[in-house]
Amino acid sequence: MQQKRCSRCGKVKFSQEFNKHKRSKDGLQNLCRVCQNETKKIARVNVTETVRTKECLSCGQLFKYLSRKKVFCSNNCRSVYNAKNKTRLDWEEKNKNKKMLYRVKHRAKMLGIPFDLEECDIEIPETCPVLGIKIEVARGKGYSDSSPSLDRIIPSKGYVKNNVRVISNRANLLKNNATVEELEMVLDDLKKLRDTTILREFA
Repeated sequence: MQQKRCSRCGKVKFSQEFNKHKRSKDGLQNLCRVCQNETKKIARVNVTETVRTKECLSCGQLFKYLSRKKVFCSNNCRSVYNAKNKTRLDWEEKNKNKKMLYRVKHRAKMLGIPFDLEECDIEIPETCPVLGIKIEVARGKGYSDSSPSLDRIIPSKGYVKNNVRVISNRANLLKNNATVEELEMVLDDLKKLRDTTILREFA
C-alpha cells in the first residue's frame, strides 16, 4: 500500500489518510486529513475574530458583521449593496457623457475601429434628432427606446471627432449599418405593401 509523508506534521501515513488531488504527481494532497481539518478550524477562528461594527444606511441601526460576508443588519437591510448601488447610480446620473464615453471606448476596442473622442465631444440632446422623441437616460442597467445612443455618421470611420451624434436607441437600432439606398428600398417596399389587400385586412 502506498505511503506518504505529511508536509505539516511530518508523519508517514498510508494513502487512505490523504485526500485526492488531481494536479499532484501522486494524486494526493500534501497534508493529511487530520492536518487539513486543523487548518480549516484555524481559518474559521480567524474569520470569526474579524468582527466589525457598521451603521446601516437604510435604518441607521448599528450592527456587527463578519468580514468576507454580505452585510445585513437585524432589519434585513442590505446596507452595503444599497450603498454601492446608490453611489454608482448617483455617479452615472451626474456623469452621463462620461459613462457613454467609457462604453463606446470599450466597444471600439472590441470591434477594432478608430476612437479619439473626448467627453466634450458627446452632447446628449433633449429630443432625438431622427424620431423627435424625448431622450431619457435610464437609471441603472438596461436600455429603452428613448435611451441615448451614440451614432456613427459614417460607420467605417469609427468613433472619431465630427463623426458622431447622440440619437435615441430606437433610431440607432433602425438605422444600424444600413445604407441610404437600402433604407429607401425598404421604405418603397413598405409603401407597396400598404397598397395590397394583405395589409388592409390587418389594418
